[in-house]
Amino acid sequence: MGCDPLKYFDFGFSNVYVSRITYDDGNSTDKDDLVIGKPILFKGLLVDVDPHLERGQLFAGEVRVVDTLIGELNKAVQSELHTSIRPSDGGGGFFNLSARFETELYNVYHIADPKITEKNSRCISELLLGLSDSKLEIHFRIDRYDINTNKGDVYGYISPAISDTNDNGILIKNRQLVIDSKIGEQVKKDFRETMRMAD
Repeated sequence: MGCDPLKYFDFGFSNVYVSRITYDDGNSTDKDDLVIGKPILFKGLLVDVDPHLERGQLFAGEVRVVDTLIGELNKAVQSELHTSIRPSDGGGGFFNLSARFETELYNVYHIADPKITEKNSRCISELLLGLSDSKLEIHFRIDRYDINTNKGDVYGYISPAISDTNDNGILIKNRQLVIDSKIGEQVKKDFRETMRMAD
C-alpha cells in the first residue's frame, strides 16, 4: 500500500495478495485453493476532507482479485486514527499510524478463468452462489502507515454483508482490535497490569 506525493489523492494497493480463504462453514485454508496467492488490485481517491480530525474519505474505489472477481466500492469513511502499537522494522515513531475502512461493493462480477472453476475451487463455487444471494462487503485496515515514506501495510477481507449485531444484540461488526499475535510480550504484560489497576 502506498501514496505517490505527485498524485496526492491517488490511493492503491501494491504487492497485496490473497493469503487465506474462510468458507461458509467456518473452515479456512491458506494453501489448498487456487485463489490463494492471487494479486489484489485496488485504486481510489483518498481525500482528506477534514484535516483537523485526520479523517479521510475514499471515493471511486475499484477492487479486483485477479482471475476471480471485480467490483466497485461505495464511499468509505476512514475510522479514527490510531498510533500503531505493533512493532515496526522501519521505525517511524509517532508517525506510525493505523486506520480502517469498510463499505459495500456493487457492480460485482465474477471473472471467468478456465483454469479456476467451481469444480476445482471451493472459493469460486461459494462465490458464485453468494453473488446471486447476497451483497458483498470489503473491510481493510491500513497499518503502520509512515508519513515519511508514504507506505504501510494493509490487511483485510471481502465477505458477504452481515448486520451490525447478532440476534442477541451483540456487536459483531466494527469491533476494535484488542490484541494481535505479533504484539510483543511486554505490551501484553503492560496491558494486563493496566486492566488490573482499572479493576
